[in-house]
Amino acid sequence: NPVFPNVQNLSVLQLALTAGFPEGVQLNSVRVVASGTADEAQAVTTLKLVLDQNGDGFAAASDPVLGTSAIANDGAVTFNLPAIPAAGSLQVPAGQTRNLLLVYDLSGVSVPPGDLRLALQATTDITTTGLISLQPIPPTGTAPITGNQIPLQLGTLALSTTAANPAAGNVLRNQQGVGMLQVRAVTGSVESVRVNSIRVTHTGSGTPATAVNLARLYFDTNANGILDADTQLTTTTFSGNTATFTIPGGFSIASVDSSHFLVVYDFNNSAGASDTFQANLSANADLSAVGNSSTLAIPPSGAPLAGGLKTVRQATLALSNGLNAPTNRSVFRDEKDVAVI
Repeated sequence: NPVFPNVQNLSVLQLALTAGFPEGVQLNSVRVVASGTADEAQAVTTLKLVLDQNGDGFAAASDPVLGTSAIANDGAVTFNLPAIPAAGSLQVPAGQTRNLLLVYDLSGVSVPPGDLRLALQATTDITTTGLISLQPIPPTGTAPITGNQIPLQLGTLALSTTAANPAAGNVLRNQQGVGMLQVRAVTGSVESVRVNSIRVTHTGSGTPATAVNLARLYFDTNANGILDADTQLTTTTFSGNTATFTIPGGFSIASVDSSHFLVVYDFNNSAGASDTFQANLSANADLSAVGNSSTLAIPPSGAPLAGGLKTVRQATLALSNGLNAPTNRSVFRDEKDVAVI
């Protein structure tokens, strides 16, 4: 089954050692080789050799650890065990079986796709000594013994715009609640995802640090790209040409689901006529998210994204003579309500 790349105590190979009659054996060494497509040097923090006391294939906290090691990419590791009765030693009495587990602690660094696999390539990769004869006991059996292929998995978050993304248009000084950018975020089937922050970058001739009083981030509940009965998630201001929205507690999106985020500006009266403003999600790294199950950072895909270019227009008022302007005429000295213009 697929696993998250930060799993601990992941069993990757089980070996059963059965001593025949007339004598038991002492285990001297075990050599295993990695062959997964993932880079074990990056993906694996520690490889452990564990005595699987109940033979269930899982490393319990009470199972003795016989040895630990780092592992190189597609590398080989040899565990050399001490002689009985030293700690970490192991003997298999005659007619009995002992189960060994090879166990990975994963780092959480490796990003899928990729898989893990471990093998005992030859019977000579295990060495033992007879408890009575004190002679080497060459193991029998069929090799290689290869563990199952274990794929690494991680949640996904695909970003895009939709037809409802705010289009290019005109805005006025002091106009409030101007939709600037809509971002659609779609999760995959592996896990739900929590969005923690979104950073937008300004392009255009205007100066957002002075012309935008407040930038607001909304959950666009009806996905129409217009500020209406939407849920405000957080607010921020511009620092230079960037504004970072940090969502208190994050915003979770269920697996195989989508949500729409709407970026809104409140303009003030300092924007110059014909100044332009455009909100952008310039890079995938501008959206920070983690998997709710894995607790690992989820690298989004789909950037760059941009809203429509907004141009500041100044209201105008044109004056001219009316169509029925008063004509030249004589008036009486005491005439009332004389139209003059």
